[in-house]
Amino acid sequence: MERLFRTAIESIGIVFLILLINLLIWFVIWASGVWVLERGFGADSFSSMLVWGIIVAAALVIVNIFTFQKMSKRTASYESASRSFFTLFERDSLENLTRRLSDAPSFRLIHYLLATVVISLIALLITVKVEHGYLFIPVFLILVLYLWHSRSRSIRLVAAFYQGNSLISEGRAEDALYIADTMLRIRRKSVGGNWLRGNALFALGRYADAADAYLRAIRYNPDSRKFLLTYVALCLHRMGLVENAIRNYEEALELNPDAPEAHYGLACAYAVRGDKEEAIRHLRRSAELHYLTQTMLSQDPDLQSLKDSPEFTNLMRSLPE
Repeated sequence: MERLFRTAIESIGIVFLILLINLLIWFVIWASGVWVLERGFGADSFSSMLVWGIIVAAALVIVNIFTFQKMSKRTASYESASRSFFTLFERDSLENLTRRLSDAPSFRLIHYLLATVVISLIALLITVKVEHGYLFIPVFLILVLYLWHSRSRSIRLVAAFYQGNSLISEGRAEDALYIADTMLRIRRKSVGGNWLRGNALFALGRYADAADAYLRAIRYNPDSRKFLLTYVALCLHRMGLVENAIRNYEEALELNPDAPEAHYGLACAYAVRGDKEEAIRHLRRSAELHYLTQTMLSQDPDLQSLKDSPEFTNLMRSLPE
């Protein structure tokens, strides 16, 4: 009942907001047109106000009709996202995650409230100090709406990323892939969407497609290169392109020398190539970063060539199970 009441309140708020935006746009265009008609053409005040007001209102109705028609496809995409989020996950679990993300530094409410206040003060200053400054009111209103819409959408995408990876850990990679594709329909250049897609494809054994997804994520956010390059290298390794994998692992370590996954992956690649000394060196560094366990080393087929090495045996004894 509480959720139904909240949904009704949100719907009424959205309708009110749309009406308010249309009213503001109508007023700005109407006032500007009346001013031009009176000053430029000497039109009669009452008749110009009436006729121009009707024309602007009719134009806004037509624009709204076309806008809602164009948005129908996007609405379907968002409905698809909601279905995927709430049918593949427990709704309460996702809502709890979304609430926790709302308190994260990137999405903290106080930051967005301060940004809204700053934008409002700038709008007020322009309205008061600039001649016909009220014409800019719709621009600032749209900016504030976009700011809050962007926050809400980003929180949902991050929540979907974490939940999608939890599906992969449960062996539901196909479902995670569907979530990733839905994220990319909402935001085509989503780094998290491409990252999750790469993880799901890797879990499905589609290594070439996974590498493409990781590289797209890197292209959209070059800063992600320092940790996603390791994933690309792992895909190349699984495809049998060991030399290419080694180059990517080494580049990943140049960007982030303390990445334990990159050290471990590079050790495996060197072991496959037969370079035991380098393999042991990187395994030791990965162990220093508290990444290795005895189980990992004993079960990894890439390290088979090292098992007769005393250094490898000593390293195994020093690790936790």
